[in-house]
Amino acid sequence: MGHCVTGLIPKAESLNMVARAFEGRRALNGSQTERMLDARIVLLAVIATALALTLTCNTALGQQLVADVPGASASNDALLRRWLPLALNGQSEAQYKVGMMNLYGIGGAAKDVELGVDWLRKAAEQGYSEASTELGVFYLGLNEPSSDTRSAADGQRWLEKAAEANNARAQLLLGGLYARGRSGMPHDDTAAANWYRRAAEQGRADAQHLLGLMYRDGAGVERDATQAVAWYRKAAAQGNADAQYDLGAAYANGSGVPRNVTVASAWMRISARRGHEMARAQSDRLSRSLGPTEQEQAVQLASQWKEGNGFLGKSESF
Repeated sequence: MGHCVTGLIPKAESLNMVARAFEGRRALNGSQTERMLDARIVLLAVIATALALTLTCNTALGQQLVADVPGASASNDALLRRWLPLALNGQSEAQYKVGMMNLYGIGGAAKDVELGVDWLRKAAEQGYSEASTELGVFYLGLNEPSSDTRSAADGQRWLEKAAEANNARAQLLLGGLYARGRSGMPHDDTAAANWYRRAAEQGRADAQHLLGLMYRDGAGVERDATQAVAWYRKAAAQGNADAQYDLGAAYANGSGVPRNVTVASAWMRISARRGHEMARAQSDRLSRSLGPTEQEQAVQLASQWKEGNGFLGKSESF
């Protein structure tokens, strides 16, 4: 949760940011004077709302806005009107959300990359790690290329700031950048494994799966098939289809676990249900290698599996 800053909003800066936040939502043929008058009206409403919300913002935040702003579908300016007063009042989570609205042009905000980055920076400078992560993503061009020659250094700095603050997504992204040597960062499997581990220990299923692959391949860590399976299993339990596929492959090959084609087939079926095409092909292949009884057991195991609960009534070893 971010921090609320009480007191009056700095009007000069706020007027400009409000005008820019709503620019493009007004009539395109309006004069500059009309747009500024409209912005002043909005600002008066913003100030009144901010003063009312300041007392309760710590408990109200996050109640009526989707957690992942880029995926929001609101086409009117209701989201922006809700969060802009808090952002102008210094609330870091609100600054992050308004920044994302401007960056992507959603929630009623005009798409304004410069303004979006400015809001994200304000939130990041208050220690809001999601904002630091998004700044890293932006400057490194992970969503779209950036022409700023200083982007790689800035992006790495912001991403590392978020990762050191224990932001699991930033840790996962850093791990991937080191594993592939992307965006001006050196190829360093040891650093990649370390960042994957930190994210995995926080429960990130994708990081758990990737750490399992590092153990399987001996990349940045000592090769250890048993550890690979242990991390696959954690990710598979959360519904990660790639981990489910690799866990099935481990059972099929007897890598890190005793070979068990029936269990392998069950995991391939589970992964295939989540749309994994390679798992679907392997499930068919493995089924053909089983007798009727084993095929039925594999089908039953797959049907019993529930995300978070595993194979109901069965051993954890599955």
